Amino acid sequence: MASDPTILPFPPSTRNTVLQLLRDAWDFAHRHRVDVREFAVELAELQAAGISTVDLRALLLGGLIERAREVTRSNDTVRRFRKVRSLQLHQRDSFVLTEEGRRVLSRKSNGRASKRTDSAARRRTPNHRRTMRPTWDADLRELRLGSIVLKRFTRTASAQELLLAALQEEHWKPVIDDPLPVRPGADAKRRLRETVKSLNKSQNPRRIQFSVTGDGTKVAWQVVDQNDSTRSR
Repeated sequence: MASDPTILPFPPSTRNTVLQLLRDAWDFAHRHRVDVREFAVELAELQAAGISTVDLRALLLGGLIERAREVTRSNDTVRRFRKVRSLQLHQRDSFVLTEEGRRVLSRKSNGRASKRTDSAARRRTPNHRRTMRPTWDADLRELRLGSIVLKRFTRTASAQELLLAALQEEHWKPVIDDPLPVRPGADAKRRLRETVKSLNKSQNPRRIQFSVTGDGTKVAWQVVDQNDSTRSR
């Protein structure tokens, strides 16, 4: 007997986080009229949200998600992907909702139980866009959102890179403590402000807003729409 693809295999808490990530990626791509794969969610990010490889394979077999494997070469000017048909997973795999997956989510969101869950999720996370977590690739020195490269460092920027590395290590918590090392005689709060200011510069497109909080001792971030980022400049 074929399994019902609308019956999702993993616990509600994990399901809500994983599907919110995928749904946000879909919404962002269509809002900005780009290929949905440009905002594909990477395997590591889904696993960090709590989904197992068994659950991922179940969603693939149910036709609710599809994946692509990055095959970008060093001389490519844009990121390139190819479809993968086997169920063997690889760290270069990224995932997006299918049309069927989007329809299933839409039907579920109309149900009473889903409304209660969505309401609770909104209370826990006032800005739903935070569920889309960036990625810092220290080897390529790239800051990404999904598959979009927001910023690529071509010159030494040790403070910015150290801050991004700390966020990556903390799995992009909404707020982290100042990770910059203490320098005798230096104004730590001013240094953090300048580092955050530099991080907000030269993003193309600008999708992440970094800020200093906690009396100047913590760093916060959020994903913003293009219009929001334009107004905040």
